[in-house]
Amino acid sequence: MIRDGCMGPGELEGFSRGERERAARAGEIYSRLCEEAGIGSLCFENFEAWKAFVEGEIGESQLNEEARKEVEEFSRSFGKYLMVDSREGRRQEREEEEKRERARRANKIYRKVCSECGMEVCFFQDFSSWSDYVEGRISDEAFEQRARAEIEKIRTRSQSPR
Repeated sequence: MIRDGCMGPGELEGFSRGERERAARAGEIYSRLCEEAGIGSLCFENFEAWKAFVEGEIGESQLNEEARKEVEEFSRSFGKYLMVDSREGRRQEREEEEKRERARRANKIYRKVCSECGMEVCFFQDFSSWSDYVEGRISDEAFEQRARAEIEKIRTRSQSPR
């Protein structure tokens, strides 16, 4: 008999190979249904249909039907506590990674422009250009043009008598 509670890694060791395979398949079905319902994660083994499927009492088509009902009921009962927009989280992660990549490219462009202009080290003061580039508001070319213009300003200031 399957006990209630979230099963950790290795807790299915006492089960037959067939039961472990069925438990894995049931987990896939529940995961898909939970994702469709906007529920982050659950201990699937707490659901009756999961237990019945793993023990071989019902087939996969019946599991799909029963699991959908259980997840919908669970979502109705506890939805306000469980709903997550996983797509939004993934979108934010992609945007953050894109910004980090653009920041790396911005730094490379700055170093390249400095090198091409014969400057070993330069400190840029126009961080709005850098921010515009990292945020994706300007292209690589526009950013490089702004960086070159700023280097020219720095050169002009350093060459002018004080």
